Amino acid sequence: MYGLNADTGALHKNDHTILPCDTFGELLSVSGDKFVVLDKMRSKILTINIKNGDISYKQKPISDLIKDSSGQAIILPSRLPELFALRIDSRVLTIKVTNEDDLVLVDKINNAAAVSDALSISEGQHAFAFIQHEGSNIHLYVKDVNDWNGDLLKESIIIDHQRGNIEKIFINNYVRTDRSYGFRALMVMEDHSLLLVQQGEIVWSREDGLASVVDVTTSELPVEKEGVSVAKVEQNLFEWLKVCL
Repeated sequence: MYGLNADTGALHKNDHTILPCDTFGELLSVSGDKFVVLDKMRSKILTINIKNGDISYKQKPISDLIKDSSGQAIILPSRLPELFALRIDSRVLTIKVTNEDDLVLVDKINNAAAVSDALSISEGQHAFAFIQHEGSNIHLYVKDVNDWNGDLLKESIIIDHQRGNIEKIFINNYVRTDRSYGFRALMVMEDHSLLLVQQGEIVWSREDGLASVVDVTTSELPVEKEGVSVAKVEQNLFEWLKVCL
């Protein structure tokens, strides 16, 4: 851990801690001072805490979270506040990091193809989406990060199986006329095509397979832009969607 002077760039702190094992994959931030990473054998999760300039860690076997697991685990890059997603076998585990740096299993999602980043929809409220495959159908769920008992959205969409699996999903929200929240989802398919889904329908698709899409990023639709209402801004989705070719 390096501490730098923001004005001069001078290095004024350099601390390090030796972990008990080699690691697999990259560190994932679950909050401003907490990170998770897998050990080299992918059998344990290391929680690293950087607080007041001190570095500490804890490790927990994955078998303590789920007993009937035999596949290779991988931490998904989705960013969820105080949570992270772990794929193992055909399931995705959502795991909460407590204030004591302990790991608690929140939910198990079977046949999950992709998990989105968290989206702030109001003060203190965050939503995220995940996709489940079932033949030619996909099921789209949007949940409140802090309330797993209900669904903010649940839709089924038929997608051509020749597009392959869904590799990434991004969500955006809007306010309906009854003041409730609606959601649209942008899906990046295995053949690099893009699908925009809203209200259970494919609004449009882009066949970008020959363009060799390297990465995709999104930006939230502004509530107001230079005095233009959100209804008018929504007419141009390029304000929301940015595709890096």
